[in-house]
Amino acid sequence: MRKNFKIIFVFLLFITGSSLFNESQAQTSVITNVRDAIKAGSSRELTRNFSDMVELNIEGKTGNYTKEQATFVLKEFFDKYPTSDFLYIHQGASEDGTQYAIGRYSHDSGSFRVFMLVKKVNSEFKVKLLNIAEE
Repeated sequence: MRKNFKIIFVFLLFITGSSLFNESQAQTSVITNVRDAIKAGSSRELTRNFSDMVELNIEGKTGNYTKEQATFVLKEFFDKYPTSDFLYIHQGASEDGTQYAIGRYSHDSGSFRVFMLVKKVNSEFKVKLLNIAEE
């Protein structure tokens, strides 16, 4: 009887640990995908990681956009300021599981500070907010 209990206990620990690991990987995947899309200056790839509605604040212009609208807004930004580099300066998480990242977007004549929030939407992690401001 004790042996069966131990087996069940170990099995439950494995399942719990496995799901936490998968959740952590999903968060990391979104943050990595966003980095790669910004580096490439690809608004379409970037918005694949967005929730259905996203808050954008680009150079002081704030609004809530659908993914499709956000694609056009970001394309305009990338066309105006082609990327020369993008890197994360800091990443973290709040107690409720919200992930955030702060990065530096470099272009030929300067740089922008990028801040994003990633939240769990249904069962997937998605970008809910993207803020791009001049440094």
